Amino acid sequence: MKKLRLFALAGCALAVFASAACRVKTPKVTPDTVQVAVAARGYGTEWAEAMCRAFTRKTEIPSQVVYTTPDINFDFVDSNIRLGPSKNTYDVMISMNNDVFNHLSQKGTVVSGYDSVWADLTDVYESPMDTAFAEAGANVKIKDIIHPFYYNMATYSDAKQYLVPYVSGMTGFLYNKGAFDSANKNLSEGSKLKLPRTTGEMFSLFNDINGLRASGGTEAYPLAYSGADDYSYMLYQPLWVQYDGLSAVRELLEGKYNGDYSQGWKGF
Repeated sequence: MKKLRLFALAGCALAVFASAACRVKTPKVTPDTVQVAVAARGYGTEWAEAMCRAFTRKTEIPSQVVYTTPDINFDFVDSNIRLGPSKNTYDVMISMNNDVFNHLSQKGTVVSGYDSVWADLTDVYESPMDTAFAEAGANVKIKDIIHPFYYNMATYSDAKQYLVPYVSGMTGFLYNKGAFDSANKNLSEGSKLKLPRTTGEMFSLFNDINGLRASGGTEAYPLAYSGADDYSYMLYQPLWVQYDGLSAVRELLEGKYNGDYSQGWKGF
């Protein structure tokens, strides 16, 4: 029999547990099965299924990913959290909604039916790593392989951890190396595509790829854009540094404009 309803682990950038109910799988589950619902936000769901298998191997408690959903508007996230455990069959609900994280973090917020909002995960961080990781040194713990920035972010003022780092967005472009290398195979040494270092070089590369497409040299488009999940705004900061310079960025963070402090604002 399941003893706990695991509710409020959260990840710092950010994985917050919430419900999901759009696309339904129909696996066999028993009353003792730990049922996991996953919001697929572009990072896949295979890791959650692997997590269930590892949990079952270690504890002999059956677990299963029973629901997945794109959960684009987070409707299920907010509504199911407010419904409370008596209205849900899920034991672990995984999404990435900062609004839910902020809602639960508000002082005085009460979510009816849950024993607690945050779980003390210090024992998880202090747990030893698997043998494959521990070969690099004796007594390697999970906290030892986490970047110090995220470890500090997950550590509260009582020196305990209540968050799990899950995913952090990159501020930059990704490129398809396979398509890039394939296009270069048929090009002479002097005309091979090169990775850009500036936006000027990037737009020039886009033009070169379009030229290759017109001549049948490649079927790849120079840029793929997602309208459903707009990450392009994250490029603002690196582009700002490129065009305005690092000194201008530092001045803004100090509350300065053209070398002088802005009126009414003395920096952060």
